[in-house]
Amino acid sequence: MWTMWTVQRRRERATLVVALLVCCAGAILEVEGVEKVYTKSFFSPVFETSPGNVFDPHQNVQFPEGHLAIRSFTCEMVDADTGEPIPLSELYVHHWFLYKIGVKKGFKALLSSAPLPAPHLPRKYATHYLRNPLHRMAFRPEAQPVQGRLKVPQVCATEESMNREDPFAAGAESRHTEISFPAPYGYVTGDMSEYEEGYEEAWYLNLHTIDLRGVVDPRGCFECRCDLYNVTVDVDGHPLPDDYKGGLRCCYHLTNCALKPGVQAKPRRTQLKYTMSWVDYDESVRPIRSYFLDATDTRASVYDRADCKGEYDIPKCTDGTTHECIHTQQCVEGLPNGGDLIFAFLHQHSGGLGGRFFNEAGETLCESLPIYGHGNDASFVEGMSPCNPKPGSVSIRTMEALRMESNYSSNVSRTGVMAIMKVYVADPVVEELEPLTVRDIEQVVNSVE
Repeated sequence: MWTMWTVQRRRERATLVVALLVCCAGAILEVEGVEKVYTKSFFSPVFETSPGNVFDPHQNVQFPEGHLAIRSFTCEMVDADTGEPIPLSELYVHHWFLYKIGVKKGFKALLSSAPLPAPHLPRKYATHYLRNPLHRMAFRPEAQPVQGRLKVPQVCATEESMNREDPFAAGAESRHTEISFPAPYGYVTGDMSEYEEGYEEAWYLNLHTIDLRGVVDPRGCFECRCDLYNVTVDVDGHPLPDDYKGGLRCCYHLTNCALKPGVQAKPRRTQLKYTMSWVDYDESVRPIRSYFLDATDTRASVYDRADCKGEYDIPKCTDGTTHECIHTQQCVEGLPNGGDLIFAFLHQHSGGLGGRFFNEAGETLCESLPIYGHGNDASFVEGMSPCNPKPGSVSIRTMEALRMESNYSSNVSRTGVMAIMKVYVADPVVEELEPLTVRDIEQVVNSVE
Protein backbone atom coordinates (compact mmCIF):
# COMPACT_ATOMS: atom_id res chain seq x y z
CA MET A 1 0.00 0.00 0.00
CA TRP A 2 2.75 2.44 1.01
CA THR A 3 4.75 1.57 -2.12
CA MET A 4 1.79 2.20 -4.40
CA TRP A 5 1.06 5.52 -2.68
CA THR A 6 4.71 6.56 -3.03
CA VAL A 7 4.76 5.76 -6.74
CA GLN A 8 1.50 7.64 -7.25
CA ARG A 9 2.85 10.72 -5.42
CA ARG A 10 6.04 10.56 -7.44
CA ARG A 11 4.03 10.35 -10.64
CA GLU A 12 2.05 13.46 -9.61
CA ARG A 13 5.23 15.32 -8.69
CA ALA A 14 6.86 14.28 -11.96
CA THR A 15 3.85 15.47 -13.92
CA LEU A 16 4.00 18.81 -12.10
CA VAL A 17 7.74 19.15 -12.78
CA VAL A 18 7.32 18.34 -16.47
CA ALA A 19 4.39 20.77 -16.73
CA LEU A 20 6.46 23.51 -15.14
CA LEU A 21 9.37 22.81 -17.48
CA VAL A 22 7.13 22.94 -20.56
CA CYS A 23 5.35 26.06 -19.28
CA CYS A 24 8.57 27.89 -18.54
CA ALA A 25 10.14 26.86 -21.86
CA GLY A 26 7.12 28.30 -23.69
CA ALA A 27 7.30 31.49 -21.65
CA ILE A 28 10.94 32.02 -22.58
CA LEU A 29 10.03 31.75 -26.27
CA GLU A 30 7.20 34.29 -26.07
CA VAL A 31 8.23 36.83 -23.45
CA GLU A 32 9.39 39.94 -25.28
CA GLY A 33 8.89 42.36 -22.42
CA VAL A 34 12.20 41.38 -20.87
CA GLU A 35 14.08 42.04 -24.12
CA LYS A 36 15.45 45.38 -25.10
CA VAL A 37 14.02 46.11 -28.53
CA TYR A 38 15.69 48.88 -30.51
CA THR A 39 13.93 50.88 -33.23
CA LYS A 40 15.59 53.36 -35.56
CA SER A 41 14.98 54.99 -38.93
CA PHE A 42 17.70 55.19 -41.57
CA PHE A 43 17.89 57.07 -44.87
CA SER A 44 19.43 56.19 -48.20
CA PRO A 45 21.71 58.73 -49.88
CA VAL A 46 19.77 61.69 -51.29
CA PHE A 47 19.26 61.74 -55.05
CA GLU A 48 17.64 64.24 -57.42
CA THR A 49 14.97 63.15 -59.86
CA SER A 50 13.27 65.09 -62.65
CA PRO A 51 10.17 64.25 -64.72
CA GLY A 52 10.66 60.99 -66.63
CA ASN A 53 13.95 60.10 -64.91
CA VAL A 54 14.83 56.53 -63.93
CA PHE A 55 17.01 56.05 -60.85
CA ASP A 56 18.41 52.52 -60.44
CA PRO A 57 21.87 52.30 -58.85
CA HIS A 58 23.31 50.06 -56.12
CA GLN A 59 24.28 52.06 -53.05
CA ASN A 60 26.18 51.32 -49.87
CA VAL A 61 23.71 52.15 -47.07
CA GLN A 62 23.53 52.35 -43.28
CA PHE A 63 22.52 49.35 -41.22
CA PRO A 64 22.51 48.62 -37.47
CA GLU A 65 25.94 47.56 -36.26
CA GLY A 66 26.66 44.40 -34.30
CA HIS A 67 25.41 40.82 -34.02
CA LEU A 68 21.64 41.42 -34.13
CA ALA A 69 18.27 39.86 -34.92
CA ILE A 70 15.99 42.07 -37.05
CA ARG A 71 12.35 41.88 -35.94
CA SER A 72 10.62 44.29 -38.33
CA PHE A 73 11.25 46.38 -41.44
CA THR A 74 9.20 49.13 -43.12
CA CYS A 75 10.13 51.70 -45.76
CA GLU A 76 8.79 54.53 -47.89
CA MET A 77 10.02 57.09 -50.39
CA VAL A 78 10.08 60.59 -48.89
CA ASP A 79 10.92 64.12 -49.94
CA ALA A 80 14.42 64.73 -48.59
CA ASP A 81 13.62 68.37 -47.76
CA THR A 82 10.18 68.00 -46.15
CA GLY A 83 10.21 64.38 -44.97
CA GLU A 84 6.75 63.88 -46.48
CA PRO A 85 5.83 60.65 -48.32
CA ILE A 86 5.82 60.96 -52.12
CA PRO A 87 2.72 59.72 -54.02
CA LEU A 88 3.33 56.74 -56.29
CA SER A 89 1.64 58.67 -59.10
CA GLU A 90 4.61 61.07 -58.92
CA LEU A 91 7.48 58.70 -58.07
CA TYR A 92 6.85 55.03 -58.79
CA VAL A 93 8.84 52.44 -56.83
CA HIS A 94 9.35 49.62 -59.28
CA HIS A 95 11.30 47.48 -56.81
CA TRP A 96 14.06 47.54 -54.23
CA PHE A 97 16.46 44.98 -52.75
CA LEU A 98 18.46 45.29 -49.57
CA TYR A 99 21.21 42.68 -49.44
CA LYS A 100 24.43 42.00 -47.56
CA ILE A 101 27.90 41.27 -48.89
CA GLY A 102 31.34 40.86 -47.35
CA VAL A 103 34.05 43.46 -47.95
CA LYS A 104 37.63 43.83 -46.80
CA LYS A 105 37.79 45.41 -43.38
CA GLY A 106 38.42 49.13 -43.53
CA PHE A 107 37.27 49.51 -47.16
CA LYS A 108 33.50 49.75 -46.74
CA ALA A 109 33.51 53.51 -47.25
CA LEU A 110 35.44 53.18 -50.53
CA LEU A 111 32.75 51.19 -52.34
CA SER A 112 31.30 52.88 -55.41
CA SER A 113 27.84 52.46 -56.91
CA ALA A 114 28.78 53.40 -60.48
CA PRO A 115 27.29 51.11 -63.17
CA LEU A 116 29.76 48.62 -64.59
CA PRO A 117 29.41 48.05 -68.36
CA ALA A 118 29.73 44.35 -69.08
CA PRO A 119 28.84 43.61 -72.72
CA HIS A 120 30.69 40.28 -72.57
CA LEU A 121 28.23 38.79 -70.09
CA PRO A 122 25.73 36.20 -71.35
CA ARG A 123 22.16 37.41 -71.65
CA LYS A 124 19.72 34.68 -70.68
CA TYR A 125 17.59 36.51 -68.17
CA ALA A 126 15.46 39.56 -68.79
CA THR A 127 17.73 41.39 -66.36
CA HIS A 128 20.78 40.81 -64.20
CA TYR A 129 19.15 42.43 -61.19
CA LEU A 130 17.84 39.13 -59.88
CA ARG A 131 20.97 37.34 -60.94
CA ASN A 132 24.25 38.94 -59.90
CA PRO A 133 24.19 42.49 -58.51
CA LEU A 134 27.97 42.70 -58.50
CA HIS A 135 27.74 43.06 -62.29
CA ARG A 136 25.86 46.32 -61.63
CA MET A 137 28.59 47.84 -59.47
CA ALA A 138 32.12 49.13 -59.88
CA PHE A 139 34.57 49.09 -56.98
CA ARG A 140 37.61 51.17 -56.14
CA PRO A 141 40.75 49.04 -56.64
CA GLU A 142 41.54 49.33 -52.93
CA ALA A 143 38.23 47.67 -52.06
CA GLN A 144 38.73 44.57 -54.21
CA PRO A 145 37.89 41.77 -53.89
CA VAL A 146 34.32 41.75 -52.60
CA GLN A 147 33.27 38.38 -51.31
CA GLY A 148 30.76 36.86 -48.96
CA ARG A 149 30.05 33.30 -47.94
CA LEU A 150 26.34 32.66 -47.51
CA LYS A 151 25.01 29.61 -45.71
CA VAL A 152 21.63 29.49 -47.43
CA PRO A 153 21.36 28.49 -51.14
CA GLN A 154 18.56 30.26 -52.97
CA VAL A 155 15.65 28.96 -55.05
CA CYS A 156 16.62 30.71 -58.30
CA ALA A 157 20.41 30.45 -57.91
CA THR A 158 22.39 29.28 -60.93
CA GLU A 159 25.96 28.06 -61.25
CA GLU A 160 27.21 31.36 -62.65
CA SER A 161 25.22 33.59 -60.30
CA MET A 162 26.17 34.85 -56.88
CA ASN A 163 24.29 32.78 -54.31
CA ARG A 164 23.18 35.90 -52.50
CA GLU A 165 20.33 36.41 -50.11
CA ASP A 166 18.00 39.44 -50.21
CA PRO A 167 16.43 39.37 -46.75
CA PHE A 168 14.40 42.53 -47.39
CA ALA A 169 12.88 43.34 -50.77
CA ALA A 170 9.62 44.64 -52.21
CA GLY A 171 8.31 47.49 -54.37
CA ALA A 172 5.47 49.99 -54.40
CA GLU A 173 3.59 47.82 -51.90
CA SER A 174 6.12 48.76 -49.20
CA ARG A 175 3.95 51.73 -48.18
CA HIS A 176 1.46 49.48 -46.38
CA THR A 177 3.39 46.23 -45.93
CA GLU A 178 5.37 45.67 -42.74
CA ILE A 179 7.80 42.76 -42.71
CA SER A 180 7.69 41.51 -39.14
CA PHE A 181 8.62 38.42 -37.14
CA PRO A 182 7.27 37.51 -33.69
CA ALA A 183 9.65 36.94 -30.79
CA PRO A 184 11.88 34.99 -30.54
CA TYR A 185 12.35 34.96 -34.35
CA GLY A 186 14.56 37.38 -36.22
CA TYR A 187 16.75 37.80 -39.28
CA VAL A 188 20.32 37.54 -37.97
CA THR A 189 22.90 40.08 -39.14
CA GLY A 190 26.49 40.75 -38.16
CA ASP A 191 27.40 37.05 -37.88
CA MET A 192 31.06 37.13 -38.85
CA SER A 193 31.18 33.33 -39.26
CA GLU A 194 29.46 33.91 -42.63
CA TYR A 195 32.54 35.66 -44.00
CA GLU A 196 36.17 34.86 -44.58
CA GLU A 197 38.82 36.16 -42.23
CA GLY A 198 39.58 39.84 -42.80
CA TYR A 199 36.10 40.74 -44.09
CA GLU A 200 33.25 42.73 -42.62
CA GLU A 201 29.57 42.99 -43.46
CA ALA A 202 28.24 45.73 -45.75
CA TRP A 203 24.67 46.39 -46.90
CA TYR A 204 23.70 47.44 -50.40
CA LEU A 205 20.44 48.90 -51.67
CA ASN A 206 19.22 48.52 -55.24
CA LEU A 207 16.44 51.10 -55.53
CA HIS A 208 14.57 51.38 -58.82
CA THR A 209 12.27 54.42 -59.14
CA ILE A 210 10.59 56.14 -62.09
CA ASP A 211 9.55 59.81 -61.95
CA LEU A 212 6.05 59.91 -63.48
CA ARG A 213 5.49 63.66 -63.33
CA GLY A 214 4.52 65.02 -66.73
CA VAL A 215 5.02 61.76 -68.67
CA VAL A 216 2.99 60.97 -71.78
CA ASP A 217 1.79 57.56 -70.57
CA PRO A 218 2.23 56.81 -66.82
CA ARG A 219 1.32 53.12 -67.09
CA GLY A 220 3.53 52.65 -70.11
CA CYS A 221 6.39 54.30 -68.21
CA PHE A 222 6.17 52.17 -65.06
CA GLU A 223 5.67 49.06 -67.19
CA CYS A 224 8.89 50.11 -68.95
CA ARG A 225 7.64 50.03 -72.54
CA CYS A 226 10.69 50.31 -74.74
CA ASP A 227 9.16 52.71 -77.29
CA LEU A 228 8.52 55.29 -74.53
CA TYR A 229 12.16 55.15 -73.44
CA ASN A 230 13.54 55.32 -76.99
CA VAL A 231 16.24 52.71 -76.32
CA THR A 232 17.54 50.00 -78.63
CA VAL A 233 20.16 48.43 -76.34
CA ASP A 234 20.10 47.39 -72.69
CA VAL A 235 22.37 48.61 -69.90
CA ASP A 236 25.12 46.18 -70.97
CA GLY A 237 25.01 47.36 -74.60
CA HIS A 238 23.17 44.25 -75.85
CA PRO A 239 20.74 44.94 -78.71
CA LEU A 240 17.14 44.38 -77.63
CA PRO A 241 15.33 41.46 -79.30
CA ASP A 242 12.61 42.42 -81.74
CA ASP A 243 9.96 40.74 -79.58
CA TYR A 244 11.03 42.52 -76.37
CA LYS A 245 8.40 45.25 -75.97
CA GLY A 246 8.95 46.30 -72.37
CA GLY A 247 10.60 45.49 -69.07
CA LEU A 248 13.72 46.20 -67.04
CA ARG A 249 16.00 46.06 -70.06
CA CYS A 250 14.44 49.34 -71.24
CA CYS A 251 14.13 51.39 -68.04
CA TYR A 252 17.60 51.16 -66.54
CA HIS A 253 19.58 53.77 -64.61
CA LEU A 254 19.45 57.32 -66.07
CA THR A 255 17.12 56.51 -68.95
CA ASN A 256 14.12 58.81 -69.46
CA CYS A 257 10.47 58.17 -70.26
CA ALA A 258 8.73 60.35 -72.85
CA LEU A 259 7.30 63.63 -71.53
CA LYS A 260 4.35 65.73 -72.62
CA PRO A 261 5.33 68.78 -74.73
CA GLY A 262 6.56 71.72 -72.70
CA VAL A 263 6.83 69.91 -69.38
CA GLN A 264 9.21 71.65 -67.04
CA ALA A 265 9.29 70.62 -63.40
CA LYS A 266 11.72 71.38 -60.64
CA PRO A 267 14.00 68.46 -59.70
CA ARG A 268 13.02 66.80 -56.43
CA ARG A 269 15.45 65.66 -53.74
CA THR A 270 14.40 62.19 -52.70
CA GLN A 271 15.49 59.34 -50.44
CA LEU A 272 14.28 56.04 -49.07
CA LYS A 273 13.38 56.07 -45.38
CA TYR A 274 13.59 52.63 -43.82
CA THR A 275 12.77 51.79 -40.21
CA MET A 276 13.89 48.67 -38.37
CA SER A 277 13.43 47.14 -34.94
CA TRP A 278 15.92 44.62 -33.59
CA VAL A 279 17.29 42.88 -30.50
CA ASP A 280 20.82 41.87 -29.59
CA TYR A 281 21.51 38.33 -30.71
CA ASP A 282 21.69 35.56 -28.10
CA GLU A 283 20.93 31.85 -28.01
CA SER A 284 17.20 32.46 -27.49
CA VAL A 285 16.88 33.95 -31.02
CA ARG A 286 15.45 31.60 -33.64
CA PRO A 287 17.07 32.63 -36.97
CA ILE A 288 14.93 33.34 -40.03
CA ARG A 289 15.86 32.20 -43.56
CA SER A 290 14.49 34.10 -46.56
CA TYR A 291 13.64 32.88 -50.06
CA PHE A 292 12.00 34.06 -53.29
CA LEU A 293 9.42 32.05 -55.21
CA ASP A 294 9.39 33.45 -58.76
CA ALA A 295 6.32 32.77 -60.91
CA THR A 296 8.45 32.95 -64.08
CA ASP A 297 10.43 29.81 -63.22
CA THR A 298 9.68 27.30 -66.00
CA ARG A 299 11.47 24.25 -64.59
CA ALA A 300 9.36 21.08 -64.62
CA SER A 301 10.79 19.62 -61.40
CA VAL A 302 12.24 21.12 -58.23
CA TYR A 303 15.46 19.23 -58.99
CA ASP A 304 15.83 20.73 -62.48
CA ARG A 305 17.99 23.76 -63.17
CA ALA A 306 16.35 27.04 -62.17
CA ASP A 307 14.89 29.13 -65.00
CA CYS A 308 13.73 32.32 -63.26
CA LYS A 309 13.32 35.37 -65.49
CA GLY A 310 12.08 37.87 -62.91
CA GLU A 311 9.45 39.48 -65.15
CA TYR A 312 6.89 38.56 -67.80
CA ASP A 313 4.33 40.08 -70.19
CA ILE A 314 0.56 39.71 -70.12
CA PRO A 315 -1.43 39.76 -73.40
CA LYS A 316 -4.81 41.47 -73.51
CA CYS A 317 -7.69 39.02 -73.20
CA THR A 318 -9.89 38.53 -76.23
CA ASP A 319 -13.08 37.05 -74.77
CA GLY A 320 -14.74 40.47 -74.60
CA THR A 321 -15.86 40.15 -70.97
CA THR A 322 -13.73 42.13 -68.57
CA HIS A 323 -14.87 40.24 -65.46
CA GLU A 324 -13.17 37.10 -66.81
CA CYS A 325 -10.01 38.81 -68.01
CA ILE A 326 -7.60 37.21 -65.53
CA HIS A 327 -4.13 36.00 -66.50
CA THR A 328 -2.62 33.29 -64.28
CA GLN A 329 1.10 32.48 -64.16
CA GLN A 330 2.26 29.34 -62.34
CA CYS A 331 5.52 27.71 -61.33
CA VAL A 332 6.80 24.81 -59.22
CA GLU A 333 9.76 25.42 -56.90
CA GLY A 334 11.23 23.99 -53.71
CA LEU A 335 13.00 25.50 -50.72
CA PRO A 336 16.62 24.27 -50.36
CA ASN A 337 16.08 24.22 -46.60
CA GLY A 338 12.52 23.94 -45.31
CA GLY A 339 11.03 24.74 -41.92
CA ASP A 340 8.10 26.48 -40.24
CA LEU A 341 6.51 29.27 -42.28
CA ILE A 342 6.86 32.49 -40.26
CA PHE A 343 6.00 35.24 -42.76
CA ALA A 344 5.29 35.66 -46.48
CA PHE A 345 3.92 38.22 -48.92
CA LEU A 346 3.71 38.72 -52.68
CA HIS A 347 5.33 41.43 -54.79
CA GLN A 348 3.16 42.50 -57.75
CA HIS A 349 2.81 45.55 -59.96
CA SER A 350 -0.25 47.58 -60.91
CA GLY A 351 -3.00 45.31 -62.21
CA GLY A 352 -2.06 42.55 -59.79
CA LEU A 353 -4.90 40.54 -58.28
CA GLY A 354 -2.84 38.61 -55.76
CA GLY A 355 -1.41 35.12 -55.60
CA ARG A 356 -0.81 32.10 -53.40
CA PHE A 357 1.30 29.01 -53.04
CA PHE A 358 0.40 25.44 -52.17
CA ASN A 359 2.15 22.40 -50.71
CA GLU A 360 2.43 19.06 -52.48
CA ALA A 361 -0.94 17.99 -51.01
CA GLY A 362 -2.60 20.97 -52.69
CA GLU A 363 -3.25 22.83 -49.44
CA THR A 364 -2.97 26.63 -49.55
CA LEU A 365 0.00 27.74 -47.42
CA CYS A 366 -0.32 31.47 -48.11
CA GLU A 367 -2.58 33.83 -50.05
CA SER A 368 -1.42 37.43 -50.46
CA LEU A 369 -3.81 40.03 -51.89
CA PRO A 370 -3.18 43.61 -53.09
CA ILE A 371 -4.21 46.81 -51.34
CA TYR A 372 -4.80 49.62 -53.84
CA GLY A 373 -4.44 53.34 -53.12
CA HIS A 374 -6.89 56.22 -53.32
CA GLY A 375 -7.26 59.35 -55.43
CA ASN A 376 -4.37 59.77 -57.87
CA ASP A 377 -2.81 56.56 -56.48
CA ALA A 378 -5.95 54.44 -56.99
CA SER A 379 -4.35 52.38 -59.76
CA PHE A 380 -1.24 51.53 -57.73
CA VAL A 381 -0.64 48.62 -55.36
CA GLU A 382 0.25 50.25 -52.03
CA GLY A 383 0.31 47.13 -49.90
CA MET A 384 0.00 43.35 -49.89
CA SER A 385 -1.75 41.29 -47.23
CA PRO A 386 0.88 39.13 -45.50
CA CYS A 387 0.75 35.58 -44.20
CA ASN A 388 1.96 35.20 -40.62
CA PRO A 389 0.67 31.87 -39.29
CA LYS A 390 1.21 30.74 -35.73
CA PRO A 391 4.77 29.34 -35.62
CA GLY A 392 4.68 25.59 -35.97
CA SER A 393 1.24 25.51 -37.62
CA VAL A 394 2.48 25.58 -41.24
CA SER A 395 5.56 23.55 -42.16
CA ILE A 396 7.39 23.21 -45.48
CA ARG A 397 9.63 20.23 -46.14
CA THR A 398 13.03 20.66 -47.77
CA MET A 399 12.63 20.58 -51.58
CA GLU A 400 8.90 19.97 -51.28
CA ALA A 401 7.27 20.81 -54.62
CA LEU A 402 5.53 24.12 -53.94
CA ARG A 403 3.11 25.34 -56.60
CA MET A 404 2.81 29.12 -56.84
CA GLU A 405 0.29 31.07 -58.89
CA SER A 406 0.01 34.77 -59.65
CA ASN A 407 -3.08 36.51 -61.01
CA TYR A 408 -3.18 39.76 -62.96
CA SER A 409 -5.96 41.63 -64.70
CA SER A 410 -5.61 41.16 -68.47
CA ASN A 411 -8.20 43.68 -69.61
CA VAL A 412 -5.19 45.50 -71.10
CA SER A 413 -1.82 44.21 -72.25
CA ARG A 414 1.02 44.62 -69.73
CA THR A 415 4.81 44.43 -69.98
CA GLY A 416 7.50 43.67 -67.42
CA VAL A 417 5.22 42.65 -64.55
CA MET A 418 6.57 40.71 -61.57
CA ALA A 419 5.16 38.01 -59.30
CA ILE A 420 7.62 37.15 -56.55
CA MET A 421 6.58 35.60 -53.25
CA LYS A 422 8.91 36.48 -50.38
CA VAL A 423 8.99 33.56 -47.94
CA TYR A 424 10.54 33.48 -44.46
CA VAL A 425 10.99 30.17 -42.64
CA ALA A 426 12.74 28.97 -39.49
CA ASP A 427 13.66 25.66 -37.91
CA PRO A 428 10.76 24.11 -35.95
CA VAL A 429 10.21 25.55 -32.45
CA VAL A 430 9.99 22.26 -30.57
CA GLU A 431 9.69 18.64 -31.50
CA GLU A 432 6.53 16.83 -30.43
CA LEU A 433 6.91 15.51 -26.87
CA GLU A 434 6.98 11.74 -26.50
CA PRO A 435 4.83 10.17 -23.75
CA LEU A 436 6.76 9.65 -20.51
CA THR A 437 7.60 6.08 -19.58
CA VAL A 438 7.77 4.85 -15.98
CA ARG A 439 11.56 4.99 -16.14
CA ASP A 440 11.47 8.61 -17.35
CA ILE A 441 9.18 9.53 -14.44
CA GLU A 442 11.52 7.91 -11.92
CA GLN A 443 14.47 9.83 -13.40
CA VAL A 444 12.62 13.15 -13.11
CA VAL A 445 11.55 12.45 -9.51
CA ASN A 446 15.04 11.37 -8.49
CA SER A 447 16.54 14.52 -10.00
CA VAL A 448 14.12 16.63 -7.94
CA GLU A 449 14.79 14.76 -4.69
